[in-house]
Amino acid sequence: MIETHTTIEITTPYHGEEELQQTSIKRMTCNYCNGTGEILHIDDNMDREFIICPCCGGTRFVDAEITVKFKPSQYVLMKSKI
Repeated sequence: MIETHTTIEITTPYHGEEELQQTSIKRMTCNYCNGTGEILHIDDNMDREFIICPCCGGTRFVDAEITVKFKPSQYVLMKSKI
């Protein structure tokens, strides 16, 4: 199986920039239906039918929207007693 990986580099905001950064990745193949847009459903009577994928809505692709919010760290530096 071939997998495609997308890497997003996150950098801290510069002085005066917003604390929120947003990005999106378009047209990723839906993993729920493996890019077919349909799911095979077998009911109690062993009848087979294809239903529209609930994740991609039958389009075969999904979009990822990523939001990163920056906030001050809770880590506190201890002052030396020298």
